[in-house]
Amino acid sequence: MVREEWTLGSRFNQRDQKRKVNKIYNIAITIVSILIVIVAVSIFLSDDGTESKKPRLNQSKSPRQKRGK
Repeated sequence: MVREEWTLGSRFNQRDQKRKVNKIYNIAITIVSILIVIVAVSIFLSDDGTESKKPRLNQSKSPRQKRGK
């Protein structure tokens, strides 16, 4: 009889431990998801006109074209 109570308690402890671990995993997943959203939003919102500031290679003149040759 004592042995059966011990196994039931052990099962309860295992389930309780799994719940705690799952809770930690869920919190970690939530934090990472929020950080991904924040980074994505900051990338999209800060990308206003940065492409026009980049020099274009096909429009720049080579040294030979500058000399007129």
